[in-house]
Amino acid sequence: MINPEHHISRRTFTIAHEFGHLALSHRPITITDDGLPLSRYSDEQELEAHSYGLAFLMPYAPLLQMLKQGASVQSLAYHYGISTAATEMRIKITGLWDLIKKKGG
Repeated sequence: MINPEHHISRRTFTIAHEFGHLALSHRPITITDDGLPLSRYSDEQELEAHSYGLAFLMPYAPLLQMLKQGASVQSLAYHYGISTAATEMRIKITGLWDLIKKKGG
């Protein structure tokens, strides 16, 4: 499940995401691809696991405080040890995107 070739920040998020599936008692659905059964989670379950994993890695209160102090997406990603894409997703999910300081604005 965890690809050792991926960067540590991606592996960190993947572990938190997979833990979200377990904590939320998700059950995969089975689909057929070329006659072979494959297990996967529904899109809704994937979003829930993303949200859970990100909340686990980036708690709301400290995230809000750092954003109010002007932290950038890059600095938050570095601080929490996750990718900038995952950091942006967490900020958007929490509705805090408007607190991001735009360069030149």
